[in-house]
Amino acid sequence: MLVLLAVLAFTTLCGSCNTPTLPIPPPNFTLGPAVAGFAVVSGSRSDAGVAAYVLAFNRDLQHGVLEPVTVAGFRIEVPADPGHWIIVYGVTATWEFSMPSDPRRVPP
Repeated sequence: MLVLLAVLAFTTLCGSCNTPTLPIPPPNFTLGPAVAGFAVVSGSRSDAGVAAYVLAFNRDLQHGVLEPVTVAGFRIEVPADPGHWIIVYGVTATWEFSMPSDPRRVPP
């Protein structure tokens, strides 16, 4: 009986730290055309949501660029050529990543 109470108390105390959290939505952004080997990912402060940083990732090159979000928003120059696919993530100050954005193709 004592063992059963101990197990019940342990699962009650430890179960609370395993509660799921809501996923963080990705930031809204605009993607400019590739110029001189770089595409520009940009957005306003409100587009970033709760993110303190924004990560722009080029799937084709397997290369990402992480930049802080300022009062003015964010502007990231990520290496890319026309037709490459870009995914954007928001990153909180505690290093929690948002869900990935839908991939967008760099315009010509």
